[in-house]
Amino acid sequence: MAMDHSLRLFGRRYARFLLLAEMATRYMPRFSRWPLISLASRLTSPYNSFCTEIITALGSALELGPRADRHAWVRWRSSHARFVLTIFQYRRMDHDWIRRFVHVEQPLLLEQIVHRGGLILTYHTHHQNTLAALLGVAGATISPIAASAADSPLYSVIGRYIDLINDDSQRQFRGGRYLYTDNLRQVLREARTRLQRGELLLSLCDFHQPSSERAHRFLGCAITPPTGVIRLALECAVPIYLGLLFPREDGRFMLHLAQVQGADLYAVAQEYLDFLAQVVQVAPEAWQGWEWYNRLAPWQPEDGEAEG
Repeated sequence: MAMDHSLRLFGRRYARFLLLAEMATRYMPRFSRWPLISLASRLTSPYNSFCTEIITALGSALELGPRADRHAWVRWRSSHARFVLTIFQYRRMDHDWIRRFVHVEQPLLLEQIVHRGGLILTYHTHHQNTLAALLGVAGATISPIAASAADSPLYSVIGRYIDLINDDSQRQFRGGRYLYTDNLRQVLREARTRLQRGELLLSLCDFHQPSSERAHRFLGCAITPPTGVIRLALECAVPIYLGLLFPREDGRFMLHLAQVQGADLYAVAQEYLDFLAQVVQVAPEAWQGWEWYNRLAPWQPEDGEAEG
């Protein structure tokens, strides 16, 4: 399928931005890389053309004022710029990198996740690949479930960087690997085997997948997230966790973690969405999904259900 003009333009801008970050990483001292990429992001980020759409979504979902939603957008764009620099560090990530650049909110829970395994549900944050690499460095054998790189509409433009992100982050997985969903039956079979071996599986479910299942409420909208991996984890009786990684304004990453308490499919999925909704109230930039939030349908309470 031919790429439409706007997507091709976005891809070309993205490719230039990635090349600049790559050159900065190779040829500039560490202290000067972020000021350069931060400035480049303000002027030439490929996401600048999405500014109005994302600000509208932020204002609609969180009822922010004009200054607050603009500030949230700037931090969201900055988060993407931080990701673009980080991908060239995946090969060099180690325990010292985590100590220096990541604030782990619950270190004991991280230790449990790494050693016990199970399913960790995360979100589109710009940093989901970084989270997977971090968990591998911390000691987990981890296998993220992901769409095939070749399925990306931007692959023809930035495929080299998509492959670099996947290949370099996978180096840290301690025997795990990306499980690509182009063969879903095979993915679920291997995912079951890995869960039963006590390994860690990572999945992102924070998007709408049309379904006849009962909808979940998320920031005033209705959403039916994909739940196949959650169902598998419940069948395997393994622990389910939530993880959210994003940069703070001081440049260090924040890692929020929680263990799921729900016992059935609907309760787990709702807890997953509620965790994200709670975090973005104080850190709107933590979620990449403002890109598609405006495409969600408004929440319609069922009979007898209060709107609040």
